[in-house]
This record gives sequence, structure tokens and C-alpha cells, in this order.
Amino acid sequence: MDDLSAQVEKMGRAFEQKCRSAFGHPEFCRCTRDHRPVAAPFEQYILATTLTKEELGFNKLKKEDQQLVMRLRQTRDQCVKSFR
Repeated sequence: MDDLSAQVEKMGRAFEQKCRSAFGHPEFCRCTRDHRPVAAPFEQYILATTLTKEELGFNKLKKEDQQLVMRLRQTRDQCVKSFR
């Protein structure tokens, strides 16, 4: 269990570091790190939040992948709203 916790923490730090490099907003990056699905890396977050559903081929994605895209978009919206 400790190994899993350590891996989750490592993934979170990597996500936040890449987010800060891209956006330079520590609070926003902490928010997205804390509210995203744990296994979603930053690159997946970027794709899900910057491409249109058409560009993602959303309707052809597996249901789990569609849910992940929607969850990442909700995370982005939630975090943006908290800083307005």
C-alpha cells in the first residue's frame, strides 16, 4: 500500500511540475492536480481540455475514455471558476 501511495504522490508532483511549466499558475496547477483522476498525466489533461470532441473522436472512444475526458474537462472548469 505504501508503494501505491508513493507512486500516486510521484505522479501528482510530475503533473503539477509540468502544469507550472506550461501555465505558471501554482494555485491552478495544485487545483487540477488535486481534482483530476489520479492516473491522468498532464499530457492527457492537455489533450482532453484543448481538443474538440470531434478532434478527439469522442463518439468512437470507449465509454471509460469518454468519462475520463469529461472528468478532466470538469476539473478544468472547476479550477478556472475558483480563480475568477
